[in-house]
Amino acid sequence: MPTPSVSDILTVNMEVVRPDLPALYEAIYKDTAYSLLTKGGEKHNISKTPNGNDFRIPLKIQPPGVYAALNLDGGAFAQGSSFVTKQMYQTYFPTQMAIKMTEEQILTTDKSSLSVFNIWKESMREGLPNFQRYNDISFHNITGNQGLIALATNWVLGTLTYTFDYEFGANLLQVGMPVEIYSNDLLTQRTAGLAPGSLPYISTINKQAKTATLANIGSVTGMANTDYLGLPGAGSTPTWLNGLYYFQSTATSGNLLGLSRSTVQELIVPSVNAAGSLVPLHGTLLKSLMRQRIGTYPKKLRGLITDAQAAQIVNLGIAISEHQRGAADTAIDPVPAYDDNIKFSQVNHMIDIHASKKRIEWLDLDFWGRVYLVEPTFYKSRGDGRMVFEVRDSTGAVTTAWQFFLYAAENFYNVKPANSGFIYNLTVDPNFQ
Repeated sequence: MPTPSVSDILTVNMEVVRPDLPALYEAIYKDTAYSLLTKGGEKHNISKTPNGNDFRIPLKIQPPGVYAALNLDGGAFAQGSSFVTKQMYQTYFPTQMAIKMTEEQILTTDKSSLSVFNIWKESMREGLPNFQRYNDISFHNITGNQGLIALATNWVLGTLTYTFDYEFGANLLQVGMPVEIYSNDLLTQRTAGLAPGSLPYISTINKQAKTATLANIGSVTGMANTDYLGLPGAGSTPTWLNGLYYFQSTATSGNLLGLSRSTVQELIVPSVNAAGSLVPLHGTLLKSLMRQRIGTYPKKLRGLITDAQAAQIVNLGIAISEHQRGAADTAIDPVPAYDDNIKFSQVNHMIDIHASKKRIEWLDLDFWGRVYLVEPTFYKSRGDGRMVFEVRDSTGAVTTAWQFFLYAAENFYNVKPANSGFIYNLTVDPNFQ
């Protein structure tokens, strides 16, 4: 019998494994624009109607009364008028997330003596927060209601790598995320006919370099430097729920929830074209535009801002700071307090990593809301209440894999656009590009 080697003996020793499991992908965080609206705005449970007008939003667009001079010497009063009202309409938009695990993955991680984490419990724990994170990406779809999440500036076929514009970069993308691909004019869906499970997906991301590499390209061809990437299932004519930039828009024509901006110009959101670097005047001017529209400016505004513009605010503060040193002074921190909230023009802004680097948004949450048929939740079988389902192959045979699903059917609205506003076309410091 051969003498055991050292390596033979060491194989019976359990390896020491670091007990914590850090995630290298974007953290699942609580404070998002999506969470602001789902928690701070109103919400309404709706059903489905034959004409699709599932939720009606009545608006007063003209006050009552006719004002004129009066002849007190027997003159007649003018014919009066009442309110003039119109209605917005909204319906829900369904989304889903599917999570799958093999039997081997489950068995090899279901005991603390075998693994530092349990894939089943970890997937269940992260499932809903991660779904809500994707819902936040969905709310930030970059053209408002088309499900587009990245605009390319370069495509390298040899490495299957896109480079994206600096306004959103790769910030709405995630490793493992399937994507639709569209030509820049949106007339060609390069991924037409592919189900979400067959789409190209993001294999690597470098958010600092604004690049992402695709895998599972398969038969998809024709990629170009200026392509758009979209959320899975957006369709041949990309369509998605109504997100932030659907409402916070510079558009002066077209419809907003069924009403024409050309006819009801009160739907046009107050905005300031900075056309340069952020200065204090921009906030003052935006408040002035709001005041002109509604008589005052809202006192409960909440802002959304990226680090790119938050840095401009910090620099403005540093430029006017003065510190009088005393005899006992030590080294000072020249940078003002800077965390996930930053104040500009008396408005508190949440740092929003999914937002445009070229804009600052102001929202009055009293007038934003959400309609839903199903709140984000786990899917349960109607028959037996099951949440976990066996995976079958193309022939219908049962496989050694399991999956569960999350789903939602919701959408957003803003019933008083003049109570929100934005500053756009801001210069971005090259360090943040």
